[in-house]
Amino acid sequence: MNIEEANAIPMFDLLEKLGCKSYRDYPDSALYKSPLRIEKTASFRVNKVKNVWYDHGIGKGGSTFRFVLEYLKSQNVDHTAGDGLRFLNRIWGDQPITPLIPQSQLAEADRYKLKEKLIYSIKHPALINYLKDRCIPLEIAKLYFKEAEVLNTNSGKTFKAIALKNESSGYELKNKIFKGTINQKDISFIRGTNEEQKRVQVFEGMMDFVSVLVLLDIKRLKDDAIILNSLSCLTKAFPIIEISSYEEVYSYFDNDKAGVNHREILKEFIQSQKGLKHVSLHTKYANYKDVNEWLVAERNLKTLKVI
Repeated sequence: MNIEEANAIPMFDLLEKLGCKSYRDYPDSALYKSPLRIEKTASFRVNKVKNVWYDHGIGKGGSTFRFVLEYLKSQNVDHTAGDGLRFLNRIWGDQPITPLIPQSQLAEADRYKLKEKLIYSIKHPALINYLKDRCIPLEIAKLYFKEAEVLNTNSGKTFKAIALKNESSGYELKNKIFKGTINQKDISFIRGTNEEQKRVQVFEGMMDFVSVLVLLDIKRLKDDAIILNSLSCLTKAFPIIEISSYEEVYSYFDNDKAGVNHREILKEFIQSQKGLKHVSLHTKYANYKDVNEWLVAERNLKTLKVI
C-alpha cells in the first residue's frame, strides 16, 4: 500500500475498524467523538463526499493518511509515514483498495514486465555507456539504480534498462532510446541523511536527481528527495509534503512549457501550506532544458578548457 491508496480508504470504514461510531449523521457528513483525544461533545466531522476529516477541538484535519499519523501520535507511538502505512497494512489486511489509475498508464504497465523478475547491479556495457554519455559516474548510479531485463509482452523481445523503484513497488525504466514503467507509475522517495528533515527536493526525473549529486560532488543528499518520474505524478507528492515537517521545498523542473505549468501548480500548493516556502532552482540552468543537459554542458566545457 502507498499513500495514494491509503487516502482512497473511506474514513467511515477506517473509523469503524477503530471502534468509532458516528454520533450524528447528515446527508454529506457525520459527527464523531474525536478518536484523537477525550471529549464529551462530538466535534470530529467527516465529509462523506470529499473523504476528509476535521477535528474542531484541535483545529486539524485532512486526508485519511493524515488522520492515521495523527491517530498514531495520539497513541504515543511512532508516527512517520512508514509507520502509518504499516499500521494500515496490519488493520486492512488483504481487503482490496482500488485507486483511480489512468487507462493509458495501465496499458503501459501491462506491456512491460521483468523477465523472470531479474534485476541486479548495473553491468551491461550499453547502460554503462549511456550513463557515461549523461556524465553520471557508475558508482553513483549503482547507489540508486538497478539493471533490469525487461520483456515487451507485445513483441516477446527483451531489452536492458536502468531501473528505479517507485512507491507502488514498480520500476521506472530508462535507456538511451526507451523510457517506460513496470507496474503502476508513481513517485520515488529517497530519504536524506539529516536526522531531522526540514527540506525536501523535488526532481522531475531520475537523471535530474543524480545530476545534482554529481554537480554538488556528493553521493547522498542531506535532504529528502522526491523524484516524480512524470509530471502527471506531481499531486502524488503533495500528501508526503503535507504530512511532513518540511519548511522548504526545492524544485528542479524542466525549462519547457510543461515544466513551467507544473512549477506553478507546485507553487500554488505550497502557498496553501502554512509555514512552507518554495525555492525553484530552474534559474540555475535557465539556458538548458533540464538539469542533466546543464551537467553535460558543464562537463564538456571543462574538457574543452583542459584541451
